[in-house]
This record gives sequence, structure tokens and C-alpha cells, in this order.
Amino acid sequence: MSRVFVLYVPIGLVAAAVFAAALVPARAITLATDDIDDLTLLDFGGTVWHGQADVVYRDIDAGRFAWSMDWLAPLTGRLGAHWRLDRAGLGLAGRVERGWNAFALTMAGSVEAAAVNPLLGNYDIQVGGTLAVDDLSLRNAGSSADGPWMLAGRLRWTGGRTTYRLSGRTYAVTLPPMVARLATQPGAVVLNAHLEKERMLLLEVRFRDGWAEVGITKRFAQLAGKPWLGNAADHAVVLTVERQLPDAWWPAGVIIGDSPSALSQPR
Repeated sequence: MSRVFVLYVPIGLVAAAVFAAALVPARAITLATDDIDDLTLLDFGGTVWHGQADVVYRDIDAGRFAWSMDWLAPLTGRLGAHWRLDRAGLGLAGRVERGWNAFALTMAGSVEAAAVNPLLGNYDIQVGGTLAVDDLSLRNAGSSADGPWMLAGRLRWTGGRTTYRLSGRTYAVTLPPMVARLATQPGAVVLNAHLEKERMLLLEVRFRDGWAEVGITKRFAQLAGKPWLGNAADHAVVLTVERQLPDAWWPAGVIIGDSPSALSQPR
């Protein structure tokens, strides 16, 4: 048996499988998504290889999801696709890859205040402006959906009018543009926010075990119209608030950043 035969027959078989998949209706993708709790896909178009569908998660209309698979990715032992999610006030796009023992999702785009205020309303907060998502990445180097997971990226907020309730009273303030960075530490995802033109820490938010621990600095308290009268430095955290996250934001059993190998790329 020639070396050429041994080399090209497997490639030919994979290519044939890819070609066959390109003709399968997009609805067949539900074979891979039916096990995801509370996720519903509707109004399919296109094929498994290049298609779109409406996404509903926990009775929330997430928007129109479109994907385009890489033709050559299966030849390297992984699946890859470019994707886009659109709805009123939201436009996100990126890439997803799944290898033998790794998963990676990247995204960038923008989210208008109207798209996030229904979620923030659960915490008596409403904001204005636009949130820009810069190169956000989610990676899992394990074979289990529970992780370990690593989240990193940068968010930019244009600023705007913000209302919030504290001690039974409603406050309104106009906040300036801010930048936030996401990083993963053992057992937690940490968000640090600062002014767009000033590196001083404003907020430090730790997401851990289904809870968000929000550390508010003296400088942010001043911006929010509730100045702190103590002698702490402006960048010091002077108030900490804890709120439980919805299950959809932090599914039970998920492992966050407990393994350095979670930084590895799909292969």
C-alpha cells in the first residue's frame, strides 16, 4: 500500500463527510443542543454548515444567531465556526472552536443600554449609553462542561445617566466613560473598572460561586453622588455589597480557573 494512498484516503473521507454535512438542513444542529437546559432554537435557515436560527434562553429572546463553519477545520482534528448574534440594541460576533480536549469562544461587538437594563433591573439599577465588548474570550481546556473555565477581555462603557436604589431611595447621576478588564483567578472571575482617562480603580467585582461581590472605592462613591467622608485613599475599597447571580449567569457546578491548563488553545 503506497504512502500516497495511506495519506489521502483519510483526507478524502473527511472531505466527503464535510461535503455531506454541508447539505444537511440547519435544524439538524438541535442534535447537539437538545441537552442544553432551557435553550430553544426556532425558525431555522440554511444548512448545518452555514445557517441561522432564533435563540430563546430561559424564555428570553436572545436574538438571531448565524454561523458559518470552517471547511478545513475538521482536517486538523477540530471544529471551528464564525458566528454572529443580533437583536434590537445588541450586535456580537466572534469565533468558536472545539478541539479534542479544549473549547474556545471569542467575541466582540456592542450592547445598548436597552438590552441590559432588563437584567440590571433585578438589582434596582438602570444605565444609559453603550457597552463595547473588546476581544472577550471564554476557554475550557477540560473534557467536562463544568470546566475549568477561563474568562478574559475588556469592556468599554460610554457613560451616561444612571439610576439606582439604596436604602429605599432612588438616586440618579450621570457617570463618565469607563473601562473594565475581566480576568480569571482561582475560583473567581474578577472585573476591575476605572475611568477611561484615569487608571485609578473605581470598582472591583468578584464573581464567585453564584455571587457577585462588588467593591466600591472612595472615588466611585464620589462619582455616584454619595461621597465617603473617611480618610481612606481614593482608590481604596470603602464599601462591599454582595448580590446573588441568576442561575443562567453562573450554572451550578461550574469550575472557574482552577487549572493553569485552562489557558491552552484548542488543538
